[in-house]
Amino acid sequence: MRKIITSALIAAALGLSNPAAAVSRTNYNPYNNYHNGYNHGYKDGKHDAYMNVGRAIVITGTLVIAGIIIYELGRDSRWTANEKGVVYRF
Repeated sequence: MRKIITSALIAAALGLSNPAAAVSRTNYNPYNNYHNGYNHGYKDGKHDAYMNVGRAIVITGTLVIAGIIIYELGRDSRWTANEKGVVYRF
């Protein structure tokens, strides 16, 4: 059960996060020389990459903490499933 929960959390974290840095070309003037355009794109891309890594860390951490809480709450539960269906143990 732990492997299933762990794999589901990892899959969700990887699916929700976007590690690709998008290049923003706002305020890009084609008449500027190449160097200024390159620096602008480099700084925007670097900023976007840092933001995406930070977002991925926060989302992954949140999912891991939520998974641990759900697992700990369900571990000592009296609800169980067997051949009769979902039952409550007294």
